[in-house]
Amino acid sequence: MDLDNSVLAYQVFRYTYLDDKSYSVQMELQHDLNDEDAEQVMLKASEQGLLQVVKDSDPEEYKVDFDALIDKFYEYWEEELEELNTPVAFEKFLKGYMKSYLKHEKNSSLREMLIGDLYLGLGNMDSSQGLPPGLEELYFEMSERYEGPKKFRDYVQKGLDQS
Repeated sequence: MDLDNSVLAYQVFRYTYLDDKSYSVQMELQHDLNDEDAEQVMLKASEQGLLQVVKDSDPEEYKVDFDALIDKFYEYWEEELEELNTPVAFEKFLKGYMKSYLKHEKNSSLREMLIGDLYLGLGNMDSSQGLPPGLEELYFEMSERYEGPKKFRDYVQKGLDQS
């Protein structure tokens, strides 16, 4: 199972966060996710340190480890840009962003949350209200080197060229 790009994996993280802690049977009973599939995601995420086992829980319950998801953020962006300079207190911002995202977005993936949608959100904030200086510099650095959304601009341009 690919935790990075899976909607199911994202949903397991989302419901684990929303429930404060969770286990696979609870995923099926409360959220209509297949118990066995949820268990596979939870086990793999636990092996990778993304979900932490709640001490003395029986059945074994899990909590989202936001510090490990921050490490995932850096891993993803290193794949995209090789290096990314983040501002002071960025990790506090990123935790707040992830918690809000998990609360409100029903279907996504970890990669989409931490790459594409974060980039779009920073861009929307920059154009509408402006960003604090550190985040503005981060967004500028991302937009200079990140190729992801540029291909979509190319599609829009080709559509405009043909209309």
